[in-house]
Formats: sequence, structure tokens, C-alpha cells
Amino acid sequence: MSLTKTNGVSLALNQPDEIDAELDIDPQSQLPISRLPYDETPIAKSDLSWLKNGRTLQFSLDRSHDSGVLFLSSDQESKMDVQNDRERKLYPFDIPSNMDTSEEYVQFLTTIYHTFEPLLTNQAYKHFSEDDEESNFGVLSQIQENIKEKKQTLQSIMSIVINSLKDLISTKSINDPNFQETFIFNYEEILNVLNLLNAVYFSNEEERIALLSVWINRADIQPDDGLAEEVLSFENPYRNLLFWSSYVKKLLLRGLFKESLDALDQSNWKNLKTEDLNLFNIITDFKKLLETYDMLRFSADAKEFLIWKQSMVQLRERAASTSFVEAGIAAEIQELLNITSASSSAILDAADTWYEALFAHYLYQLPSLELLDEYMQVSIDRHPPETVQSWETMCIELLQGKMLSVITSIEMLDKSIATFTSVLMVSAGLLKGYLSVISFTEATLSATIDQMLEDLAFSYLTHRELFPIGIGILIMVNNSNSREVVSELLPRYQITNNDDFEWCLSICAKLKLRQTAVKIYLIQGSKLAAIGYLYEALYCYTEAGDYVKLTQLVWSIFEKLLVGDLQDSTLTAKIRSNEILEPALRQAVSPLAVLDQFLQQKDTVKFKPLFQLFDFTYLPKHYKMGLIMLLEPYLGKRLLSVDELVEFIRVLNQFEKELTPEVLRQGQELCSKKTPGYDFQNRLLAIRQKIGYEMSLNFL
Repeated sequence: MSLTKTNGVSLALNQPDEIDAELDIDPQSQLPISRLPYDETPIAKSDLSWLKNGRTLQFSLDRSHDSGVLFLSSDQESKMDVQNDRERKLYPFDIPSNMDTSEEYVQFLTTIYHTFEPLLTNQAYKHFSEDDEESNFGVLSQIQENIKEKKQTLQSIMSIVINSLKDLISTKSINDPNFQETFIFNYEEILNVLNLLNAVYFSNEEERIALLSVWINRADIQPDDGLAEEVLSFENPYRNLLFWSSYVKKLLLRGLFKESLDALDQSNWKNLKTEDLNLFNIITDFKKLLETYDMLRFSADAKEFLIWKQSMVQLRERAASTSFVEAGIAAEIQELLNITSASSSAILDAADTWYEALFAHYLYQLPSLELLDEYMQVSIDRHPPETVQSWETMCIELLQGKMLSVITSIEMLDKSIATFTSVLMVSAGLLKGYLSVISFTEATLSATIDQMLEDLAFSYLTHRELFPIGIGILIMVNNSNSREVVSELLPRYQITNNDDFEWCLSICAKLKLRQTAVKIYLIQGSKLAAIGYLYEALYCYTEAGDYVKLTQLVWSIFEKLLVGDLQDSTLTAKIRSNEILEPALRQAVSPLAVLDQFLQQKDTVKFKPLFQLFDFTYLPKHYKMGLIMLLEPYLGKRLLSVDELVEFIRVLNQFEKELTPEVLRQGQELCSKKTPGYDFQNRLLAIRQKIGYEMSLNFL
């Protein structure tokens, strides 16, 4: 039994004796099977009793994660055996992710995301192709200008997507020269489809032949270099019949006129002037006609093309009625003339694939989109595609107008590109044909694209590298629940630098998510404090308005400062330069400023600010012991005045009254960090003796 996930992965139940590490392929869907890691599965091997009472095997997939759960169910729940582990157990499973999270792919998606902003913002893609009010009413020139601007916008977006995808493939090919990643092949397949989509639906009329040439010659590079080397290695390549029958013919079928003319120049065919003058004249005229094939002009001007074609037909007829000395070469030239004068049978005989035949018909019969379907049909009838799932199949469906099938096929290769392509198609009005189908309405199509975008955004939210793009999509699309989702998920984003932090806060400001910003500030405050960025942590707590955490951190810093263990140069620099301007933060760090100022004094020592700290209501009592320890070294040096000594006695007396066993324990633990084995009771007696001695000196 297999279960198919929408991203193109099959799940299979593992029977105990069927565990196999090899990759299996489902014979019906041709998709890889990922086996579940359970020896005991919901259905015992060869046991069909589970079908009784309407039992069914169900599974549920998380649309934003590559995981799900498997379980048995029944339409008659009362008959389920709750004592049976198999019938009540849940079987979670993971699906191998098909998401490329490489640096180059993230850069690619970032570019695409910004490129699509005009279409995604407020779901503009839904009405982009519709004639707006200005287009229906107003000056004709303005209407045409509006339509032109919209078309140019879509063309620009398509061009950026294609070029960015080419760059991605190029970068990955350099980084992975052995092509071990399957992603490269997926991107190549998609690029082939996008090139055709661009040529047929997004190009200007005069560009179409050239873009179709890009499509076919990028998708399947022919003729290969080996053939070119072989036929041109002869002293006189024109005498090698393969030069005409394989090499030049292939170039002309694919519209590679420059390469064809270069090959002729290298073939020494002009020797025929002395060997076969009639053939020489035919080739001379043939070469001139090839030189005058103008892809840009013929794409837009059917009349000019037909004049050229008539000349080619006349040359073909002339050659057919002329006798030649070099009969073998003449026969090959006649075949080339048949192809370039648009003989369908000659084109079909010469082409190796349906797309080669299609393009040759378009080149030489009449370059018209109206005839493209006819060209495709005769080409497919003669050269049906060999593969079931490939870029060829997708291109055929594209030419047949089966846009949703194309999107589905691309989605199996890359969900992101498929979603953005669907947005582009909707914007260009390419899905309107489905509105004539009874089961489709405009609302249905819109809901489908909306769901694709939302699912894509959710899938990005599980990858840190893609998280910002996922959030960006949700914000721009602006669904009813976008704000709620962003507010829930944004605090979970792993911030690693200031840019990340500022980005999160900018999102909160844009969506007016004050409480979300508070959560982010608190999370960052905790993280920054843990790694020693104390000023930044204090700032975060201040901005969050959490004064409990703010004061807790301030006193923690105060303790480090007391014992000489503060290593945050940023915080001390800002305190000493008086740069802290936020009122709440400035007030909170004022005890730090007083203590730091005292510690920085060298020649003249002012004790009054430190004594005032003893009276600070919110100063934890055990820190007073640390302050007393700081003051002791100044005794006996006649640095304190009588008034200051009296003040010292006062704070000592007050502290002794407040001293409890817990305060004593905490204080001695604090002081021992600076003076190991510190015993306050012994030091207190010594301090009083020193004060008494210094007081007596003042009366001598």
C-alpha cells in the first residue's frame, strides 16, 4: 500500500520482513517510496480483519513541515477495539525534505520574492490582468499605455526569473561539478518549461522566433561538439556528405543560421566553382537567402517572411530542374532546400524530436502563434515524446493550454518556482480559460493560488534561511489570518545579528504588533544577557517595559562590579560618557554609575555618594557588605574626614541591625569572590578598631 504526498513522495508501510534500504519506486505513480521505520505497523501482514466495521487507514500531513501521522479509523468508532494497540496507536513519520536550503538557492528565492512584490502586495495578481477603471474609460492613448506598462512589468518579472534560475544552475554546477545533487536536474527541467512559457505568452511579437530558438537550443543542445569536429576535420568538409546531411541540416532545423553560415565558410564549398558550376550557383543563392533570414522582422511581419519564403521555394524548384556533376552533394542540398522552403514531410523526416519538428515548421512555414497548435500536432504524431514525466511533457501541456497541469508538474520538481509561476500565470490571465469549465469559478482559482502561496509561506517558516521570505509573503498577501500568524511565529525566529533583530522589529512596527515586539525584546534580552552583552540586554528589557527583569539584571551587574568581574566595556563606556538617555534605563543604572564612579577615583576620593548608596531603598542588603569591604582599605590612611568616619559608623550600625543569617550568608559568599574565606564578623571588629584609631588621629 502506498500513500502519495502532494510534493511527490510516496509513503509505504514497512512489513517486518520487507525492510529495505534501497530506494523503491511506486509502479503506478513512478514516485520514490519512503518506508516507515516501524516493525509493527497498523496493519499486520496478511491480516484483512482491519477492514471489518468500516476500518480505513488514514494519514494526516503537516502542510508546513515534512512530517505526518498514520492511524486507523472507522466510520463506526464504537466498534473499534480500544484495547488493541494497533487500533489506537499513532504512527508519526517524517518525509525526506525536497527543499533546497543552499546559500545560492536562498539568494535565488530572495531575488524572486522581491521581484514578485508588485504582484503579491495586497493580492494584486488577482486583478492584474483585468482592465481597470482607467483602462475602460479615458483617452485611448492612456489606455494603451496602461496595458503596455502591465505587459512590460510581467515581461520584466519573467526575464528576472529565467535569468536568476540560469545563474542558480550555473553556480550549483560550479559547486557540484559531479552533479550529485538532483536539484540541478530539476532546475534544468523547469528552465526548459519557463523558456517556452516566456516565448509563447510573455514575449513581444518580434522576439518570438528568437526566444523559441533559445528554448529548443537550451533544452537539447544539438548538434554535439563531436559531430562538428568530425565533419570539419576533413580537408574539404563539403565533400563529406555527413557535413550536409547531419551537421548543416541540424543547424538549419534549429534556426542556428549564424552557425550554419560559419560552417559553410569553413567547408571550402567554393571549390565547386571549378567542379560543378550549377551546384556552386545554387549554394551561393542558398547562402544569400540564409543570410537574409531576419528573426526579428519575420516574427512581426508575415508579408516580408512570405517574400523570403517564395524566394526559397523558387530556388528549390530551380535546383530540382537543374542537372549537377556532384549528384551526392546536390541531393543533400535539395533536402536542405526542401526543409527551408517549408516542406512538412521533409521537416518531419529530418527532425529527431517533436520539438525540433515544431520549431522548424514555425521557422519556415509561417511564424504565427495561431498555427502553433497545428505544428505541434503533426510533430507529436510523427515524433511522440518518449518520457512520461519530463520537460517535454510539460511543454506539450503548456502548448495545449493545460496550465494547471503544468503548475502541478513543476510543483513536483520545485514548490517555490511552481507557486511563483502560478502567480505569474494568473497575473497574465493565462488561467481564465478554466473559468469556462463548470467545476471552476474565479473564486475557486483565486482560492487555489491563495492556498499555494500560504502553503509555500508556511513551508519557508520551518527553515531559518527562508523564514523572512515566508513572513514577507504572508504580509504582502495580507490574508485574514496573516497578522495573527506573523505575531505567533515571529518571536520564534532565531535572531543571530542586529540585522535580524531590526528586521523583526520593523515587521512588528509595520503590522502594529506591540505585544509581539515585547516578546522579541524579552527573548533577546535574555539571550544577550547570557552571552555577556549586558548593555544591549538592559536596553531590550527597557524597551519591553519589563522593569522587574531590568532591575534584576542591573543588580546582577552591580554584583559583578563590586567584585571586579564586570567585562562589558560597552556598558561601562556608556555609563562613564553619560550616553544613556532613556529615562527608565538611566534611572535603573544609576546605582551602577555611583559605584563605577567611586571605583574610578584615584587622587581625590569622594565617599559621600557611596554612603548614600547604603540608604538606597532597593539596594539588596547583602550588597552593603560588599560596599563595606570596598571602604575598608581606605581606613588608616587619613583619607576620610571626621564627618565621613561618623557616617561610616552610622551605616555599620544600621547594617548590623538589618543583618540576618541569610543576609550574612549571601554577603560572605559575595565577598569571598574577591577575598576568599572572607569572614565578616571578624572584619567588622577590625573595621571598628580602624575607625576608632583614625578618629583619634584627628584630635592630635
